Amino acid sequence: MLNNRLVFALCTSRIHNPEVLESVNKFAEEAHRRGYAVLVFNSSLDQNPNSLHEQSCYSVFDLIPLQIVDMIVIMSEAIANRVVTNTIAAIAKEHRIPILSYDGKMDGVPSLYSYSNQAFSALLDHVFGEHQCKRVNLLTGIRGNYGSECMVMAYSEALRKYNLPFEEERVGYGNYWETPAKEAAERFLAHDTPDAIVCVNDEMAIAVCAVLRSHGLRVPEDVIVTGSDGIIKERFHIPRLTTCIKDYDRLCAAFFDTAELILDGEDVSLDTEIKPLLRISESCGCFVTEQRDQNQAIHDLYDRLQICMAQESEEHWLLGSMLERQQPTVIDFLDVIAGCIPENSYLCLRDSLSVDLTANSLQQFADSTELMSVVMHRRKEKQFAIIQRAVLIPGMDDILSSGRTILFNSIYMQDEVYGYYAYYGDDLDEESFKLPKFIHTTGNVIGSCLATSRLQTMNERLVAARVRDSLTGMLNLHGALKALTERIHNEKHDDERLIMIVIGLNRLRQINSIFGRAEGDQALLSLANAITDSIDSDVTAARIGGDEFMIAFFESDLQINTSEALIGVLKKRMQSYNQVSGKSYTMEISFGRVSADLSGTLSLEALLAEAVTMKDAQRKSGSEAPEKPSLTDAEAAQMERVLNENLLSYCFQPIVNAKTGQIFAYEALMRTAGGMKIAPLTLLTYATQAGRLYEVEWLTYNNVLKYIAANLEKFADKRIFVNSIPGHFLNETDFLKLREQYSALLPQLVVEFTEQAETEGEELSMIQARCARNHMAIAVDDYGTGYSNISNLLRYSPNYVKIDRSLISSIHEEPKKQHFVTNIIEFAHANGFMALAEGVETVEELRAVIRFGADLIQGNFTSVPNELPGPAIPTHIEAMIAKFSASAEKQIMQKTYMLSEGEDMVHLPRLDAEHFTDLFIAQPFIEIIGDFHETSGVHIKVKDDTDCHI
Repeated sequence: MLNNRLVFALCTSRIHNPEVLESVNKFAEEAHRRGYAVLVFNSSLDQNPNSLHEQSCYSVFDLIPLQIVDMIVIMSEAIANRVVTNTIAAIAKEHRIPILSYDGKMDGVPSLYSYSNQAFSALLDHVFGEHQCKRVNLLTGIRGNYGSECMVMAYSEALRKYNLPFEEERVGYGNYWETPAKEAAERFLAHDTPDAIVCVNDEMAIAVCAVLRSHGLRVPEDVIVTGSDGIIKERFHIPRLTTCIKDYDRLCAAFFDTAELILDGEDVSLDTEIKPLLRISESCGCFVTEQRDQNQAIHDLYDRLQICMAQESEEHWLLGSMLERQQPTVIDFLDVIAGCIPENSYLCLRDSLSVDLTANSLQQFADSTELMSVVMHRRKEKQFAIIQRAVLIPGMDDILSSGRTILFNSIYMQDEVYGYYAYYGDDLDEESFKLPKFIHTTGNVIGSCLATSRLQTMNERLVAARVRDSLTGMLNLHGALKALTERIHNEKHDDERLIMIVIGLNRLRQINSIFGRAEGDQALLSLANAITDSIDSDVTAARIGGDEFMIAFFESDLQINTSEALIGVLKKRMQSYNQVSGKSYTMEISFGRVSADLSGTLSLEALLAEAVTMKDAQRKSGSEAPEKPSLTDAEAAQMERVLNENLLSYCFQPIVNAKTGQIFAYEALMRTAGGMKIAPLTLLTYATQAGRLYEVEWLTYNNVLKYIAANLEKFADKRIFVNSIPGHFLNETDFLKLREQYSALLPQLVVEFTEQAETEGEELSMIQARCARNHMAIAVDDYGTGYSNISNLLRYSPNYVKIDRSLISSIHEEPKKQHFVTNIIEFAHANGFMALAEGVETVEELRAVIRFGADLIQGNFTSVPNELPGPAIPTHIEAMIAKFSASAEKQIMQKTYMLSEGEDMVHLPRLDAEHFTDLFIAQPFIEIIGDFHETSGVHIKVKDDTDCHI
């Protein structure tokens, strides 16, 4: 139940069939008249009983939201698969959900149906009695078929009733379709011209009329023709047929009367048959019924033809557009296909959809917590969201409350299920006509692209096998030398040198000998993972021998990504690994480092041999050979002076609220004083080489806190983000000195360190505990670079995550960035920390990050760093942010906060900050805390039949 409305899940198939569509429409009309909500789950395409498609086609029934559905309704004869209908019934019973069969009979399930052939005897009475016909021919279905022979028996009874003889030649079998029916009609006319031909369905009656016309015979003047099942096609025929039709008004009324009895706990009959209607019309000569405007009919037919042609072109365009995208992701599929869906619809694809998934993992939907990436088209703008599959579509309760029916269809190709399509617009007739082609096209486009990408991946693996190590997946020696040679020749490396580091795993032979080769391979994999996790994407890494690895990169004087930093990270990783691995051995590594100027002749093989020699020397001696200093003596003296004389100053860049544009915090950015203009990265490079990073850490904290204390009125209660250096956090003695002097300011500090540094173990626990004790916050910087992963964020438990500039740049133009950033923001909000968009430089980037839900914004577009922190950003920028935020709030997808077990207090400002739209309450007591100065847009919903004290 949703919003006090009963929810009916109607399971059907082939809604593009006009008769099925009419049945569904009549059902929905009666449901809405009674104030009920309807979800229609349609397996859209006709399938062969043993087809590969069958399981995927029927996967749509896995989408039924069992937690909100009050009754499951099965159109068993439309689905026409007993295994599927019995499975749906079993699931309903397992979850104690009432079940009914509509417009068809189903064994063991209360069924309401109306079979048009039950009026067949009345139709025969009309022909024999009213029209006094004597020579009446019967055109039935398949010879030997039970239903067909029942019609023959009814015909025989009518002959006896009117004292007419049974003549074998007046009975024909038309197999229920056009061609055999025409052949049977020709046989009738070869014998004689009857007074009437009674057909057991309208399809054969229409075929008979065509044969009579070809012989110059008129209907009904020369021969009466009747049908028996009232198909939609008959409504366009001249003359209109006298036929039998289902009484949908009475059928639907009886159905919902029965459903209400079941929901009230009453027992009902297993079978309820609603008598069909005999519709007397033109083909027997009784009435001239209203004909549809033939011009309008031709116009509608032309429109349908145009739709078919457009869909054919659309299929080719979609496939071409997707194949242009290399290794497409789910956001690529949504971005391209979104242009082909109407408003009031959603395309929902599995968020995990990628070439990496095997076909087996795409069979059927996963559990209801599976994430779905969603796109809709509204006012020519694509809107993306990520939801759990249990939600089905954003804002579903509001759609159902408005009295609209939602139609669901699975998206698939063969036995792979990619997602589903939901339509809730007002033109279900046209949409159901388009549906089979759209489902077929969408599934084929996604499936073809995945198949193509899988083939490309296999080919790449075959190629990679020649240049990659089979154990680790890294480049091998041949591949590494080839890659470096190409980079040296194809890239500009002015004022750079090549750094090559060879890393050896010590005592691998002993590990293999004592613990087995499998354990040795595991040790190599652990080292390989540590190496690949510690480097940026522009660094070349390889396994060059049994126990040897190589790292190579290009370095200038202004870069911080030095060999010392890399080696330090690897050493720390090995220490952490040895502490937690539980192995009976420790992993130890040795290094050899060399560098070469790129201006002269360079032999990579000779350079590598030198690095290997240095590595071997270090392994034997236990110490690393010194490397030549990278700075001149004059430059080193300048750096020494900055550190010795504390010639560090700081600028402060505002961090603003993404809703209001008001300043939320400042980030302290390091500069140099004393007339020296030294880039921060250059200074940090020197400090790394000289082993003085700890001094930089101390000076940063001391200088920033001292400046804040002297300018309290400028900072007020704003947060101050301070960059910290993992591996060089202040020791407890030095931190206590700062706390004694600046304890009142510590709660304003946000300790910021880069995700790339990957702080681990005791150091991470120490800084987390220190921040907690002193009410300081933690921020993860540069998220989205290096080896970004969700587990890092969970381990850090930060208060803020700063999304790196590389993801924000041109985000409005790049769907992949939009998808990644949306994921980060959604994950941040779901885990209680704020998302900060870093490096916003343009109005388009500003608009985009606000629309995607960022909480905070930092960048030169909003305000450049200043020595003196200003009280506000430029007025026009602040107004722009407020405007974009207001626009984004109107378009925000529904997001409901569900209280955890035992949670009895919730803060509305927090829900607003995390973009929740609804608060759902299901417990007896809840305390809701707000802010007198802020208006909240959160809707509070209480579970039905719940006594709640708020």
